[in-house]
Amino acid sequence: MSNKFSFTIEGGSELAAKLKAMGKEADRVLLDAVTAGADVMQRAAAANASQISSDLSAGVVVKTSREEDGSVELAVGPDPERFWGLFWEFGADSHSIDPKTAKALQFVNGEFAARVKDHPGIPETPWLTPAFEEKKEVAQEAIAEALRKALL
Repeated sequence: MSNKFSFTIEGGSELAAKLKAMGKEADRVLLDAVTAGADVMQRAAAANASQISSDLSAGVVVKTSREEDGSVELAVGPDPERFWGLFWEFGADSHSIDPKTAKALQFVNGEFAARVKDHPGIPETPWLTPAFEEKKEVAQEAIAEALRKALL
């Protein structure tokens, strides 16, 4: 299942001509339109994440990156401080955690209690994918509406 989408806009050649005539302003129009769609996804993902943690919900963000071909990609997901939200999305197997720089991971009454911690894992609890699947058409409409407002 892909968490990306694309769609075709009717009147694409007219749209392309209007955007070309706008010059550099076209970049802002396109970014604003795609951001409108990403905002739909962000709100849906944050609502789903609130079922796991209010902290995770507060940390659902839209990340922007410019690709080598000049295109702009917007991604919705947890901010870097809440990377652990992806463990909930995809699950994590049980595993051992070894300290990297300390002598132990846990202290009890000032004594080393555990040098290695066995983690039970986390079952898969998707919150991003359902947001995408449930709101992709709404996001597409938000993009189209933003383009209509800017260009008509």
